[in-house]
Amino acid sequence: MNQRFFSLGLPLAALTVILFSGCVGKQHLDITYYSLDTPEIGKVIAEPKLGTVFVRDFYMNPTFEDKNFNYQTGDLTYETDFYNQFKLSPRSLFTTLMRSTLKESGLFKAVLMPESSMISDYALEADVQKFCADFRDPQNPKAYLSINFSLSYNPKKGLERPVLFTKTYTQAVPVAKRSADEVAKAWNTAYANIARQLVQDLATVNPPPPQAAPAPAAKSRVESSSPDNGNSQ
Repeated sequence: MNQRFFSLGLPLAALTVILFSGCVGKQHLDITYYSLDTPEIGKVIAEPKLGTVFVRDFYMNPTFEDKNFNYQTGDLTYETDFYNQFKLSPRSLFTTLMRSTLKESGLFKAVLMPESSMISDYALEADVQKFCADFRDPQNPKAYLSINFSLSYNPKKGLERPVLFTKTYTQAVPVAKRSADEVAKAWNTAYANIARQLVQDLATVNPPPPQAAPAPAAKSRVESSSPDNGNSQ
């Protein structure tokens, strides 16, 4: 039977002893919480050329959506580290980071928050396809992060919403050693690299040409004719 390891190499038997002794002694689990930093992007253009944008909540592949650190140990096997977690859910963490990144970039006139009553000119959507530490090669561990982004334009009501930009970014950052701290640092680097690449690519997006409003539907008219009263020649 394959032996599973948790918390970066802690045997299941040892974990059971710790959990049991913790219950008896009324001790709490020693959990370490992590976050990621917003990278220093700086303004990429002098003046914003795009209007307002709204960053939708990131979609997470369900395999990687929980707060616990996830480690890939085989082609189809993963382990969960209950002792090392993100303070926020990955969905909230990445959404918050990206809003800060776009604010700092200066690409858009404003980054709207969910509480805003304004309708944004653009919407950025993201699909996190892979987010884990890859330990399949013990001599070459890596922190993986793969995200697909799509930027769409929000024209006037009733018009088509065109997608102006879409691209998938993947980072596999080497992990210095097999520890949660080093994994978190590598993920931080992975997000920073992706954010910088995304901002540079979005800087090349131009506003779409104005679209004419759809012509109003022609009103049907029924021609009425005067009844023949017998006086016509």
